[in-house]
Amino acid sequence: MHVFAGLLLFLSLAESPAPAPQHAVLQGVVTDTSGAAIPNADVSLETPKGLVIASTHSDAAGHYRLEIDGELEAGYRERVSAPGFHTTVEENLSLPDGATRNNDVHLTVGSTSQTVNVTASETTGNGEIATVAQAGILGTISESDLPFSASSYTSQAVLDQQAQTASDILANEVGIQEGNGRYSEDQYMSLRGFALNPGEALLNGMPGLVDSRSPNIENIERIEIFKGPTSFLNGASAYGAPGGTVNFVTKRAGDVPYYRADGGFSSSSEAEGHVDLGRRFLPQNALGVRFTMGGRMGDTPVDNQEENVAAAGLGVDYRGQKFHGSVDVSDQVRSMLAARDVIYVDPGFAIPKAPNVKTNIFDHSSSYVGREQLVLAQGDYELTPSLDVYGTYGFGHELETAVGPGYAWLTDAQGDVGLEDLPYLYDYHNYVARAGVRDNVQTGPIHNDITLAGDYLQFMSGFFYEYDAVYSSNMYHPIAIAPLEDPLIGDIKSVPDTNLNRNSSVALADVATAFHGKLVVIGGVRGQWIGTKEYGTVSRGNNNSADFTACTSQCSYNQGIASPSVAAMYHLPKGFSIYGNYIQDLQAVTPTAGATNQNEVFAPAKTNQKEAGVKYEHGTLQATLALYQIAEPDGVENPTTLVFAVTGEQRNRGLEFTLGGNIAPGLRVNGGVSFLDARQINTGDSTTDGKRAEGVPATESTVNFEWTVPYMKKALNLDARVTDSSSQWVDTAETQSIPSWARLDVGGRYDLKWKWDETIRVNIDNVTGANYYESGLLGLAFTGPRTVRVSAGVHF
Repeated sequence: MHVFAGLLLFLSLAESPAPAPQHAVLQGVVTDTSGAAIPNADVSLETPKGLVIASTHSDAAGHYRLEIDGELEAGYRERVSAPGFHTTVEENLSLPDGATRNNDVHLTVGSTSQTVNVTASETTGNGEIATVAQAGILGTISESDLPFSASSYTSQAVLDQQAQTASDILANEVGIQEGNGRYSEDQYMSLRGFALNPGEALLNGMPGLVDSRSPNIENIERIEIFKGPTSFLNGASAYGAPGGTVNFVTKRAGDVPYYRADGGFSSSSEAEGHVDLGRRFLPQNALGVRFTMGGRMGDTPVDNQEENVAAAGLGVDYRGQKFHGSVDVSDQVRSMLAARDVIYVDPGFAIPKAPNVKTNIFDHSSSYVGREQLVLAQGDYELTPSLDVYGTYGFGHELETAVGPGYAWLTDAQGDVGLEDLPYLYDYHNYVARAGVRDNVQTGPIHNDITLAGDYLQFMSGFFYEYDAVYSSNMYHPIAIAPLEDPLIGDIKSVPDTNLNRNSSVALADVATAFHGKLVVIGGVRGQWIGTKEYGTVSRGNNNSADFTACTSQCSYNQGIASPSVAAMYHLPKGFSIYGNYIQDLQAVTPTAGATNQNEVFAPAKTNQKEAGVKYEHGTLQATLALYQIAEPDGVENPTTLVFAVTGEQRNRGLEFTLGGNIAPGLRVNGGVSFLDARQINTGDSTTDGKRAEGVPATESTVNFEWTVPYMKKALNLDARVTDSSSQWVDTAETQSIPSWARLDVGGRYDLKWKWDETIRVNIDNVTGANYYESGLLGLAFTGPRTVRVSAGVHF
């Protein structure tokens, strides 16, 4: 199946005989900020060098239309002016041959001698795929100019796919798999074959703020995926992210007021609703306010499971002549009954076939409640036309509790499982800060964007957990367990601090461009200090009290190391570019508890990535072919001497092909194919040395097609997604495996366009009702059952 999906991608890129050049059309409406039409406005289209190639005037209703022979590659400008209004120049416009682009322009009151520069729509694929991404210390960069592998999905994709979680959106991207499976309280993922903790995700480029189980996406404009280590770009992470990171970019109010409301339900009787409001105030629309709120409640498609989620976000930003600032506030509460976690596997038997994925071995005896709150303030100030200073400060608090069975393991090939009570309480307080300075320097023919920045990240956590009663069940025929209560979890509102993680760094980066932007070279180094401290543990005392025991051994770790990086890209003719990069990820190394040298201090382990690739851009179509190797060090305890040493590694070598954009009038594609060889090297154990890493498929592919049905006034859109994966090993000795799988998801939306912008959406997940294990990375993770979701929304 994965070969078939891959062929679809390559065939979609195949060129048919070139037709004769057609007219490209740029059209729209010119209005003021209140929405009133501006007649007789001057509208012109310029080349990157300022040559006017087409011009017209808006009519009495504000409409304009420009026709251009052939296509426009990226870099063209549209200039619009009218007496009594600021001139607006929209940069970086592109138009494929024969395409029509609707580009409404909103003028603000002022002198025509003053110009307002805006950027052309930074999306493709009907607005669902972004063409820019935040690259840490490098700032926001067009993906076509980024010498790394990255992808971005917008809030439009969240709407059109009726996504409930970030994992729903990340399922569009090749190289990413669910680690815990659908309908778990956790959204662990696998990225380029390495586990990615949800707590490693970034918010506006800052770590430590998003929900460590299931991030809130109500107030998110873009979900960005950066493949490969990012220690140089973002600083060292708390748990390590060798395969890549996910960054959430918050919504901002646009120049045109935005009001939207949506409501829907699923075939499992779960209902949801969302409100999204945005508007700008003050002269020049300097102050923006964006408010989002949403939630869902009811039964999920999985047996016994109930979920309730409520989230709200507020984003306020200010755009002055020299100062730009923003503040984001977010609050999310989430509760689940019968959250379905992975099932771990005992050795010595073949993995039995997957049960009906609606079946759930957990029931109402298991409950989870979590709340996550955050505040993030960011600002930058222009000291001179070339010199900026910027700063960020954020705080996040997360409190979560769980009662009842939360740990399960498969004991035989008949599907028998053991269940164990795992009550816990986690209390996190996280602080992040960043300050930096950017300068633009021209040295002869080379332009340099130089950044010096310092980062600070502190994770303060208190947690209690214990393993209690054990139960027997079966994953084909679950045995009910009576609802449980835990007086300790019920009474404790917080626990003492038990752990501290503190990372700080200073980075210097230079983005050098030459040959009129054709050559881009990025180089720099980040000096990093990684510190951890264990204060002690919390245990259950007499009368269900929380007793604290201070740490006495291996209580702290504090080491520093330098992390260099270099990357380059060269733009070739015909839309092609070649690129390469070397970048690292850092992790603290602590010897195992039984090692004879357990008090030895090790330097942070460096995960290294080497990547080379080719990118192609033609109009709205973008493609990337990437070849990479990621080597993550692994600590090994010698079975004879019991000496711990960092001698092993997991080495992942992969080839990825991704494609996104319009491949024909009304037809869009997004997807990719991945080939990955993940091996365990120098493990010190002959049963595992050289064997494939667990939970990593050798091949996988994801292909999304969206079709705007002709003769329907662009009102009806249909989409389909095919995802498949080869088999995976579940153990490190290659004795237990799960089979290959494939899933089909379909959907559609219809724009009614009555009084306002009304849309009806229908999505069907897992159309065929396939039952399979989605991943073996952390244990046996299940896919979701067939689910129908329907929603209606209005944008006014």
